[in-house]
Amino acid sequence: MSDDALLRLIEWGLRLFLTVLIFLWPKFTFLKQEWALRRDSTLFGIRVQLDFGDSQIGRGIFEEYRKRIWLTAILFAAIFAIGAPNGPSVSGLWYFDLFMGMSVASWAFYAMAQRRVRMEAGPASEPSVRTASLIAEEPTHRPVRQLAAWAVMLLPMMLPLITGLLLALNLRRYPPRSHLDYTAAMLAFTGAFGLCMSALQYALRYHARSSDWAADPAASLNYRTDLGLMMGSASLGVIAWGCILTLTQLFGIGMGIQFAISYPVMFAVIIFSRRMRSSLVKQFDPQSGDPMADRCWKWAYFYFNSSDPAWVVPTRSGVGCAFNHARAVPWICYGLSATALIVMFGPWVKIVSEIKTLGL
Repeated sequence: MSDDALLRLIEWGLRLFLTVLIFLWPKFTFLKQEWALRRDSTLFGIRVQLDFGDSQIGRGIFEEYRKRIWLTAILFAAIFAIGAPNGPSVSGLWYFDLFMGMSVASWAFYAMAQRRVRMEAGPASEPSVRTASLIAEEPTHRPVRQLAAWAVMLLPMMLPLITGLLLALNLRRYPPRSHLDYTAAMLAFTGAFGLCMSALQYALRYHARSSDWAADPAASLNYRTDLGLMMGSASLGVIAWGCILTLTQLFGIGMGIQFAISYPVMFAVIIFSRRMRSSLVKQFDPQSGDPMADRCWKWAYFYFNSSDPAWVVPTRSGVGCAFNHARAVPWICYGLSATALIVMFGPWVKIVSEIKTLGL
């Protein structure tokens, strides 16, 4: 098989793989588990009567939300399969844009479901806003687990820094200017994303209230560590791929070698994340968290409580977490990410028109 034929096979394989990922996005978000794993009798972030979630109206609201998510996934998968140009960089860009579109659509559908719950559900008693201080933890991990926790905390920042250092030391070897602009923009975004993930890992370990996650401090630490490993492994896969793409032209890494490494890594990350997810489901305690008043949650997903010193809290359903937006850390992360996206926009526009000739 010729090199061109092999490259075409890899490109179509990537298109098929990313199309399947977009189509199965609702499956990866664990809609059914998000429904089952609810804290303190809440539904779509709204405190409701104990039996409302399992009532005919409550289940109808969830099924409507679920149907909208799946229809959006089918539509976006079809758009990608038909419209995305060949070429790993452009395909990756299209996938990222559609993934962000799915996230925005999911947020909008969640807000619509939340509005309907607020209209349909009867009044529920509102708890007081918590103001408890963080409690120092005594338990520690075994060395291997502790090493894994530190790895997912530090590597998201270290990989972009090492990549940037390699580029700086070999700047004269880099090809045309447009290529360098694109590489710098990709590295800026990867670094901003890595910093956000490292901040989240640090918050889970050192600035989260133990009782929010489990009554027993050791169980709480294990839960937050597993949550960090699940989220950290997924983010490391994206960060590592971004770093490899920025080094492709510098070290002459062929597309065949890239995908021979990246495909197995992506599959391994998906399998590991699902295993961590299963572990978190088993550890889930719906009564673990301190009560969170509805007014502390803005636009369904954003927790805001200036009296709460915690940087991160568990979401009201599922095994995820949310930043406390009354603290400065999430806004710093958002600002860096927005700046990186702005920096990337110009080079992306240039590179899309040149992608065939530049061979990215």
